Amino acid sequence: MGQEPRTVFLWTTPRSLSTVFTKCISFVDNVQIWFEPYGCAFGNKIYHSIKDNLKSEMNDSSLRGFVDRQDEEPTSTFSSSRNWFEEDIMTYPWVKAQLETPDPKKPFRFIKNMAYNINGDINFEYLPDIKCQHTFLIRNPLRIYSSCKVTVAASKASSNGFDDIDLKSVNLVKHFPYFPINTFYDTLYKLWRAVKTMEGRVPVVIDAEELCNKPDILLGKYFEAVGLPWSEKYLSWDASGDITKEWKTSKERMNPHSKIYKVWYKTAIESSRFIPTEKRVLSVDELPRDLRECASKAMPLYKEMFESRTKVNDLEVAY
Repeated sequence: MGQEPRTVFLWTTPRSLSTVFTKCISFVDNVQIWFEPYGCAFGNKIYHSIKDNLKSEMNDSSLRGFVDRQDEEPTSTFSSSRNWFEEDIMTYPWVKAQLETPDPKKPFRFIKNMAYNINGDINFEYLPDIKCQHTFLIRNPLRIYSSCKVTVAASKASSNGFDDIDLKSVNLVKHFPYFPINTFYDTLYKLWRAVKTMEGRVPVVIDAEELCNKPDILLGKYFEAVGLPWSEKYLSWDASGDITKEWKTSKERMNPHSKIYKVWYKTAIESSRFIPTEKRVLSVDELPRDLRECASKAMPLYKEMFESRTKVNDLEVAY
């Protein structure tokens, strides 16, 4: 009898270094990576259905153009992979069916998703009916929201001929409802609480900043917690993006010519290790005005999850 496939979910929020984490795990022998399958399903269900209504409600034509340009298809061709699917087939039922049919040649599956893609604990019916372990990657909301605004700025800059919009006029909460930035932590927290209740124990939680600063300690603890043999060889890896050819995901997300790839994934996919982060403490007042309330509401949820995290030093105070 072969080894029973082991399935581990990593739930997180955008801008939490989860793609770097995923690339690291990709180098485990015989692992199968599913990269944001529920994100693809979420996009199919939500984004395309509201885009036109969103644009019609915008008074500023430049803002309508901004939304249009995020959805432009690049004309350049690229080398695809047999593991990459057309995103429009990746519905919630399709994803669930795929995850319920593990590859017997892959004894370990790692599935990275954003919690908002299943709306926290509300859409549990979309999860596969198989034995699995849910783990969580968290990051200080001040870092997350600061990074989100910078990323949108980069998206703006990558839109050729679109330099006439003032980023300050773009309200990420109001103008991008398909990217529910104000509920990032709420949905992650709800899912974490639901998993605690369902499993009767506290799930594994890793803090992204601590992981970057102490990967030699926290990666080993994570591997042990999910049943993987640990080796220091996982502290660094090939910087090329070749390994992503083995990921199960959509072609659109891996198209190197697309804005979503260039802005959201490229740096992480070209990583070769965890890079230590700055230790300067941010203030909510440093955030753009449209994101301050989001961060303030998220902070208590983050702190509660942080208290249960896997610690660098088991004797340290939680928070």
